[in-house]
Amino acid sequence: MYLLLYVDDILIIGKEKSEIKKIKGKLSEEFDMKDLSKAKKILGIEIDQSQRGMIKLSQTEYLKKTLEKFGMDNSKAVSTPLVPHVKLSQSQNPQTIVEKKLMEQVPYTSIIGSLTYAMVWWPGSCFKCSTLNLGIIYNNQTQAVEEVAGYVDSDYAANIDTRRSLTGLVFTVFGGAVSWKSNLQKVIALSTTEA
Repeated sequence: MYLLLYVDDILIIGKEKSEIKKIKGKLSEEFDMKDLSKAKKILGIEIDQSQRGMIKLSQTEYLKKTLEKFGMDNSKAVSTPLVPHVKLSQSQNPQTIVEKKLMEQVPYTSIIGSLTYAMVWWPGSCFKCSTLNLGIIYNNQTQAVEEVAGYVDSDYAANIDTRRSLTGLVFTVFGGAVSWKSNLQKVIALSTTEA
């Protein structure tokens, strides 16, 4: 049995409905609370339990509103955000006063902040507009029931400016991601093995 609590929102997860009902009863004896029945959404995360043994978490509504907010709701969906061989550099930042003034008009930090918030819950949201309806699926019907799996990889000195390596990792349970991270390493690796 799991009880997820965020300020005044509570999500109770368990195998037995009778046990969930007991916990709801005990909580309602102590606190004023409203039972919203089967969870469909919490903290902006949509919960789809339409298939037995599977739960899908997504943020379709949030991502659509974010695209609308920044005038990108009619953007063309692409398979990748950039072609894989493109390497960005700090030298591509605005250099002249005119370029800097033009960039000030772009709500870049707000866009990145909105997408970063979405990536906390769904890493696929940072890749392309066509991922709006995708989400993380947990399936207890797979052979990997409750198995925790971890994956990690790194490039070798791919950052053009610092020559530092980028590391990515993901951990899954029931086939769905539960933890992920991508960041530049703190030191410069001297070989692909070290990276």
